[in-house]
Amino acid sequence: MADIEPSTPGGENNLLDRILAAESVLVALRCGDTGMVTSALRHIALQTGKALYVWRPRAGLCRLRDHDERIPGAVELADVLRLVASNVQFGVYFLAESPRAWGPELTALLRRISQIDPREPRRLVLSGTLADVPSSLPARGLAWGSEAGARLRLRHGTWSR
Repeated sequence: MADIEPSTPGGENNLLDRILAAESVLVALRCGDTGMVTSALRHIALQTGKALYVWRPRAGLCRLRDHDERIPGAVELADVLRLVASNVQFGVYFLAESPRAWGPELTALLRRISQIDPREPRRLVLSGTLADVPSSLPARGLAWGSEAGARLRLRHGTWSR
């Protein structure tokens, strides 16, 4: 799993670069705070004008560069996955929350997305680890934020990095 450290200069752009460089359209992003990832992607979208999106269960899919403008017809996760599978334009779609279980319909849509040529500039970023993605699907694992740093260790009775 590749680590991405946001505190380094260009850490936010490094996040996008690493997501786009992944060998799979599906990316599992292990992060300490999805709000930080969303803020970093929003900052990139505002600076570059790139098509970056975030999905939250109650809000639906929102365009980050347009101050969280909602995408019509993309509220349910299945609708978002259909959009990702059918859209041929550049786009990075970050699921701020993943479902507790990937049902058959969602797994079928993920399978369709995983068959997209990874040279295309589209990525579906799932918050969590590779263990959270159905095992039959190819995905790339990345880490960002406090999770990307050194592992926690027990020192003098307290956990520290």
